[in-house]
Amino acid sequence: MKKISKTLIAVFVSIAMVFGALGTSFAPKASADSLAAVNVALNKPATASEGSDLVYPNLGPDKAFNGVVSRFDGWSADSGVWADKPKVKPWLQVDLQGAYVISSLEVVARPGLDDNGNAWYNGERKTFQILGSNDPTFADGTYAVLGEVGTTAFTGDSKVFTVTNTNAYRYIRYVKTSIDYAFLSELRVFGTPENANALKFKFCLASDTHIPTGSANLTTELQISVSQDCKAFVITGDLTEGSTDAQYDALMSIMNSTAHPPAYYVIGNHDVRATAGTFAQLEARFKQKTGMPAMYSDAWIEDHHFIFLGTEQNEGSDEVFLSDNQLSWLETKLAENADYDKPIFVFIHQPLQETVNGTYIANGYGLKGWRDGVRQWTKVKSILAKYPQVIFTSGHMHSSAGMFRAESTFVNAGSTTPSGGSPQQMLVFEVYGNRTEVKAVHVTDEAVTWTGAVPALLTNTSLQQDVTEANALLNGSSIGSGTNQYPTWAAEYLGQAIDDLEALLAAPNATKSQFGNAMMALRNAKTVFEKSKNAVTNIALHKPSTSSDGAGYDQVYPPSQAFDGGVQFTNGWNRKTTASTWIQVDLQAESLINRVEIDARPTSTFDGERKNFEIQASNDPTFATYTVLGSVGSTAFTTATWGLDLTTTNTYRYVRYQKTGSEYVFLTEMRVFGIAKGKYPISGKVVNASGSPVSGVTVKLYAYGSTTVLGTATTGTDGKYTLTASQLSGKYTVTAEKTQYQTGNQTVTIPYAAVTDADFTLSP
Repeated sequence: MKKISKTLIAVFVSIAMVFGALGTSFAPKASADSLAAVNVALNKPATASEGSDLVYPNLGPDKAFNGVVSRFDGWSADSGVWADKPKVKPWLQVDLQGAYVISSLEVVARPGLDDNGNAWYNGERKTFQILGSNDPTFADGTYAVLGEVGTTAFTGDSKVFTVTNTNAYRYIRYVKTSIDYAFLSELRVFGTPENANALKFKFCLASDTHIPTGSANLTTELQISVSQDCKAFVITGDLTEGSTDAQYDALMSIMNSTAHPPAYYVIGNHDVRATAGTFAQLEARFKQKTGMPAMYSDAWIEDHHFIFLGTEQNEGSDEVFLSDNQLSWLETKLAENADYDKPIFVFIHQPLQETVNGTYIANGYGLKGWRDGVRQWTKVKSILAKYPQVIFTSGHMHSSAGMFRAESTFVNAGSTTPSGGSPQQMLVFEVYGNRTEVKAVHVTDEAVTWTGAVPALLTNTSLQQDVTEANALLNGSSIGSGTNQYPTWAAEYLGQAIDDLEALLAAPNATKSQFGNAMMALRNAKTVFEKSKNAVTNIALHKPSTSSDGAGYDQVYPPSQAFDGGVQFTNGWNRKTTASTWIQVDLQAESLINRVEIDARPTSTFDGERKNFEIQASNDPTFATYTVLGSVGSTAFTTATWGLDLTTTNTYRYVRYQKTGSEYVFLTEMRVFGIAKGKYPISGKVVNASGSPVSGVTVKLYAYGSTTVLGTATTGTDGKYTLTASQLSGKYTVTAEKTQYQTGNQTVTIPYAAVTDADFTLSP
């Protein structure tokens, strides 16, 4: 990593933080990469030649697989050396509880010297073999020799054997080739499950069938799904052309007359056409015709989670609307048996903004018109930030298949319908133990026209790629306090996360859980680092917004459209209330604001939004208290954009456009330029050496390297404290003091989120 001055810091990670726009389009080739090799023998069941007849019960076989290296912790080979014991060649074995392809083995000898300062007996360092078998008795002919040492003892603390045998074994045995004593401190076995590169199952996907237009192609796709042995068939929306009963009947006639795997359907914008009925009627029709239980639902297929999202209204053209209930449900479902090694498949019709090709403001996506995107897309991305194993597939674009990597992996499905220049594609997903391959198949000739691969997150290659990308970001950035520089604390925070993951990759006893936590910590640290840049941007873009209309806002022109970056006649906020009209944005952090801009409706002759308004700022979302940053009176501004430059050093989280007159308002865009700072509290718990809470401890907060106290708190009877004097993101020192205890001291980084685990253990 980049060598910068670093102080050991306590890393407090908020995994739920929204990732920044880090993604780039890609279509990687398939990889046979293995899952990150961990010590698969750690804490697994062990047996030895002594059976239960141990001379030293505290030095049994389990001690060689507990991850502890000590001269008084390990397996003592009693058989063959004591007069009253059978004279056999001692052996020790571990049950890996599953077959693994072994990449390497490590024998760790008894470390250090004895009490007299002499080297320990070196029996465990010579005349032994390490065997692999799937027979726990290791009968003749059932095992392979994976490593061995003859009569010359190995030197050093341990001996590592690189294993080239690609067979998978469940049992590993260390066996002496002579009747001799051995004290084995640790036996480490590194490997990956035997099925990591094996195909688990396939499923097929079609999109934008637009029945009746795509009828013939859908029939072919169903036939392909059978020949491919797909376990499921998913259609990601626009099942019909106009959501009529007759079109649904035609769709289901094809489905019912053609063999296919179990089918799952997603609602599309063409399936909620207002011309075919009310939304309630269209929802009922979708469920009744397809058999889907709701507009959004989930299923477990081949032990993998499939989640289907759907719009809950059809006001506002072709926009997907996801209710708070659906978003909460999505969070719950994503957490259900989630495993970083196992992909979660999520489906929707319209893609999220700023993902696959064509989904940016520059493309007109997310604005009024044909492609209206997903209104709650930023909330969905915030949820997905915790689940990088998600493969999120959508249709709608009628463009060729492609892939994009950011918070999760986003896949664009080519459309089925043969009309309008459609690529006429279907997707075949092949799920392996260490990757998922996605293939676009041209329907008319079954040619594979594109292949993308999503490697499992906890593979050696994926984790090393995370490290490489983070190092490139750090090495390519200017660190300092100037304009467009990144602060030192953020660089140290990212550097520590890089070091932590690199250390795990080299660690002998790293677990899958540790790899997962370190991966997420690194991804979060990258987001924090990018967010910390001392650069002025439009910090209101895509941020949460509300208005005086409350829940009764215009669904066609909601408040969010005034902060989406689009400037056109048919995009913006249309106010419905007439008294005390306002619209406000939540910058999601106290921010230093240096300019506010208002765009009036282009080509409109009405000027209500151009006059009689104030720009207010507050840290209270109700604006019970606020500061007026600027205003326009009864004379309307005449330029396309009105701008207000500011020099205030105060920070604000909420900015409001407040009408001071009663005129009608259509606000096309409001921009707030500044630097997001954010103030967050620090809390934790203080305990004594025995783990009991300590009350009455004085906790003090300092700027790092300073003796000026920024805030204090006192622990309660539960030992907990909160430093309510919230601070800007950065590096701080926290101390804990109480008579009869040594003062606790630690460095804490606030990473654009509240720190909740700044804990202390005080010694007398």
